[in-house]
Amino acid sequence: DTHIKVFTSELDDNKSSSKTEWWSNSDLITMRGTGEIGATVSLIVAGVTLATAVVAATGRWELSTDKLPEGTYDISLVIEDSAGNRWEDVREIFIDRTPPNAPVVTYSDIVNDLIIMQGTAEAKSQLIITDSEGNTYTLTVPDNGKWSMAIPYPSEGKFTITSVDAIGNR
Repeated sequence: DTHIKVFTSELDDNKSSSKTEWWSNSDLITMRGTGEIGATVSLIVAGVTLATAVVAATGRWELSTDKLPEGTYDISLVIEDSAGNRWEDVREIFIDRTPPNAPVVTYSDIVNDLIIMQGTAEAKSQLIITDSEGNTYTLTVPDNGKWSMAIPYPSEGKFTITSVDAIGNR
């Protein structure tokens, strides 16, 4: 036995649209994958081992940690078999648990049974506007953070605006 034959890894509930980028907004970060049966997988950040797992008879492994505060980290997932063979997978993980600031409406007017709104919000966040009748309207805020939208004026004149950032924080 001179090398590790298989080692894969993925982030559970990855919030990135790319499989090569790892984003999370969870308190408990879970990674899983496949590897050589009986080998040990370690999660290492800045030289500190945060979690370990043994690859099960199914060839699958899973480990979790709640020790990563918000920020960007280079993590190492290292698999080592009983013969001392190692394989290291280095990844960058971005952790963000902070909700975006509430959107601000800077202008509104009613024209022809439409309410026209303009405002500011976190760039690239999604705004969800829900009226008192349960109708929902969404828009993605442009890079400059300025948004505008026209929706039918609700019969009760009430609506809520919720902001969701790119990683899913509300």
